[in-house]
Amino acid sequence: MRRLIKKHKRKIICSSPILFFLFVTYSALVPAEHAPITNIILSAKADEGYVGDTFYAEVSIDTDTPINVIEASLLFPNEQLEAKEISQDGSLIDLWIKEPNLETSGAIYFSGGILRAGGFVKTGKAFTVVFTATNEGSATIRLDRSSFALSDGKGTLITPKTNEIVFHIKKKPAKDPDMNDSGTINLVDAGLWLTNIFKPYDTRNDLNGDGAISLRDMYFFW
Repeated sequence: MRRLIKKHKRKIICSSPILFFLFVTYSALVPAEHAPITNIILSAKADEGYVGDTFYAEVSIDTDTPINVIEASLLFPNEQLEAKEISQDGSLIDLWIKEPNLETSGAIYFSGGILRAGGFVKTGKAFTVVFTATNEGSATIRLDRSSFALSDGKGTLITPKTNEIVFHIKKKPAKDPDMNDSGTINLVDAGLWLTNIFKPYDTRNDLNGDGAISLRDMYFFW
C-alpha cells in the first residue's frame, strides 16, 4: 500500500486542486433548500393622487408553509387618510376571530382562521381597505404585530415578513377660471360663474378644489 501511494504521490498532489475546484463548483450549482415563504403583503393599484381621491390597499397572504390562522394590525395615518370601507369579497379567511372593522381610528385589527384540510398554502387575498385622502403629504401604511399559526397540529406561531406602502397625496390644482374658454379671464367669466353657484354642485365651478362652491372661488378671477 505504501509503495502504491509513493508511486502515485505526485498524481494525487497534482489532482487535489482540481478535485477541490470541482467540489466547490458543484456545491455552488446545486441549490440549497430555500427558506420558507411566509408573507403578509400590502399592495395598491395606485400610490399617487389628490386630496379627496380614493385609494385601495389590499392585504394578501403568500406562504408555502401550511398555515391556518393569521393575525395582524394594519396601521395608517388618520390625519391624511380616512378608512371608509372594508371589503371581504374573495377573502381566503373562512372564520373571522376578530373581523377587520373601522372602529379604531388609525388602526385595523384582524385575526382569522382557515378551515380547509391541511391549512392554506399559496397566495390569496384577506381583505381590501378603501381610503379617502383627506390631507396632502406622504401616507405610510404598514403592518404590526403580525403572526401565523402553522397547520402542524401544535399551532406553532411564526412571524411573517411584511412590507409597507406609501400613498403620495397632493393638493388638487386650481381649475381654470376661463369659464367660456375664450383664452382670457374677465368679468364675463365671473358673471358666468355667478349664474352657476346656485345650481347643484359642479366640479367645474369649484375653482379652488375644496369640495364646495363659495366666495373663496372668486379669488381666481382677480
